[in-house]
Amino acid sequence: LFALIPSGAPRGFFQAQNMFSPRFGFAYAATSRTVIRGGYGMFFARPQGNMIFSQVNVPPILALSQFENGNLANPGGAAGVLAPNGNITAIDPKVVNGYSEQISLGVQRELPKGIFAEVSYVGTLGRHLLRQPNINQVPFDLNAANQALPTAQRVTNATLVPYKGYSNITQYRSDSTSNYNALQVYLNKRKGNVFFTAGYTYSKALGDASAQGDNPENYLDRHYNYGSLTFDRRHVFVGTYVWSLPRLSQANSILRTAFGSWQLNGVIRLQTGQYYSVTGNTSIGTRRADYMGGDVLVAGSARNINNWINRAAFGNAPDNRLGNAPVGNVEAPGLQTYDLSISKNFQIRERFGLRYQADFFNAFNNANFTGLNIGLASAAFGTLPTAYPPRNIQMQLKLTF
Repeated sequence: LFALIPSGAPRGFFQAQNMFSPRFGFAYAATSRTVIRGGYGMFFARPQGNMIFSQVNVPPILALSQFENGNLANPGGAAGVLAPNGNITAIDPKVVNGYSEQISLGVQRELPKGIFAEVSYVGTLGRHLLRQPNINQVPFDLNAANQALPTAQRVTNATLVPYKGYSNITQYRSDSTSNYNALQVYLNKRKGNVFFTAGYTYSKALGDASAQGDNPENYLDRHYNYGSLTFDRRHVFVGTYVWSLPRLSQANSILRTAFGSWQLNGVIRLQTGQYYSVTGNTSIGTRRADYMGGDVLVAGSARNINNWINRAAFGNAPDNRLGNAPVGNVEAPGLQTYDLSISKNFQIRERFGLRYQADFFNAFNNANFTGLNIGLASAAFGTLPTAYPPRNIQMQLKLTF
């Protein structure tokens, strides 16, 4: 059977050496306090062993045989199943090594009181990214025509798939693309009794596959699957701070020891929510829904974790075409967390010190809900059944000597 393996495939299944990866950067001091910086670089992905290792589990390297209605005395004498080889993985013969092009242009400025500011444009273009669709999907028109027949006349899916004798064939392909464009604003203070950083990002992450294992409805039309990626967060703010409280050096020793020289630290994270695509049920399976018009979210105060999506804005797609709802046109709730930490060092004697610290994760116990239900057929459609962790407090004492 090994003679059936075609010859001529490149070593490692794709060429990954001798890639041209240029870098370019510049810095221009416009004034003594202002610098303009920019850069461009091309970065290739590292070849994946997992893509190749899976090939030892497919015929003819690994023989697979399945039978129905057999018996122990003669298992091979039974009838063969319609898809005897089950699910396998494959590699597109035209697969190439993926890469990203990264671009940045920013202005940095020194501000009064030890504050550093930066405003930048940052972009990333992903090309020839790996995805792993099922290339043995039943063609849409055949599936619709088969379901339109009377039940007694319908044939099984195994007779309609492009590659007979197999169930799912998840094939590694390097034809996916993505793009990320962002405005980034950053402030940094490292002087005085209060240190802080503050970063805000307004961005879009678009593409036709969010991860290598994505299995789109129509893998032959990547544009149909193009839209907001699952990790796209349009607005993100992250701030950190360290506040050294007064030492109270003029107070008496009891007040100075009890209330002086405390330190307050914190991390603040605020971001908008993930983007989802609503799905509906049809006679030929679960598919992206139709957009019927109107607001996609419930309006005003009526919107809550049990009633987030406007059901009237969506409907099941007909059997004879794909759904027309855009990819990722429903935004889930955002995230807001405030983590605090307060600490103080106590000097007991010259050789002994004691440190107390209390940490408050999600200090204000904000409810951050997730897991938006996007299936029209579900009674829980438009609900948010899960949440991120609630407030968590921990305290510690550390003796040093």
